Amino acid sequence: MIRIATDRTPEEEFNKKLSERIQQFIDAQNNQPDPEMGGLSPNQVWSLLRLDWDREDCPMRLNKNLTIDDLRDSDFFHNVRTFLNILLEMKDVDTATATAGNLKRKVVKAVFDQMRLSEKVREEIRIFCKAGNEQDVKALHVMRVVCECAGLIRRRKKRFLVLKKHAPLLSDNRAGDLFYLLFLTYFRKFNLGYYDGLPELHSIQGTIACTFYRLQTTADDYVPMKGLAEKILLPAALKEVCSLPPYSKSELVLSLRVIEPLESLGLIECSWEEGIALPQVASIRKTELFDKFIQFKW
Repeated sequence: MIRIATDRTPEEEFNKKLSERIQQFIDAQNNQPDPEMGGLSPNQVWSLLRLDWDREDCPMRLNKNLTIDDLRDSDFFHNVRTFLNILLEMKDVDTATATAGNLKRKVVKAVFDQMRLSEKVREEIRIFCKAGNEQDVKALHVMRVVCECAGLIRRRKKRFLVLKKHAPLLSDNRAGDLFYLLFLTYFRKFNLGYYDGLPELHSIQGTIACTFYRLQTTADDYVPMKGLAEKILLPAALKEVCSLPPYSKSELVLSLRVIEPLESLGLIECSWEEGIALPQVASIRKTELFDKFIQFKW
């Protein structure tokens, strides 16, 4: 009998069908919602973790078509525009220190006077940081670093300059584009662990798109910070947080790395309570801007 080359032996045919059945089983499991992942399937988690946020096939969709009015409560957005406009006004004078490469005190004062800061924070800075250096104003220092990461500014010799190609983003009709760039930079390029004194905890930032999804589904109304980490962090991130010393409570980590940045951007509202040393976030809820800006489509 002549056998055609493409024919399979019975053993090969059995192995092929077995492989197909195994793959079907794996595919079914990967598409099955997992309660430990907030109801997301492994495939959905993979797409949120691996796909760039600016790709059309990424399930997390970020809306660039925001108006200046949509962003009226975004302190970080307001402060960035203030900072960049001041740098444009001072483009012909030295704005960077010669040694550390920080903002000069005259720039710090000009921005500080116009920044949105709580009166309590502003007063504490005035009392305890009389020198007026850039790093005395944490919100300003972080903002300057984020702007550099975003490519909005560049230090050349003794001056911080706003790049010409990005200057149009300061117009009101480009507000959505600027906010989109700031959001991407803050959570994808900037190190959320910078400046807070806690361990790196790479999993918090690495899985943050899934955290945003869980916030969207759990924070329509105020939810307490106590126990929130267990609700919105993926198991791997929660395990890393729980491995920290007792003083680094999950509420503190979540507040510093996720909630407070989102609040500064106007995407989360917080209620606060007095802590042992500093006020602490008691509960949070998402804002109208959160739902306008972040959507998920599978």
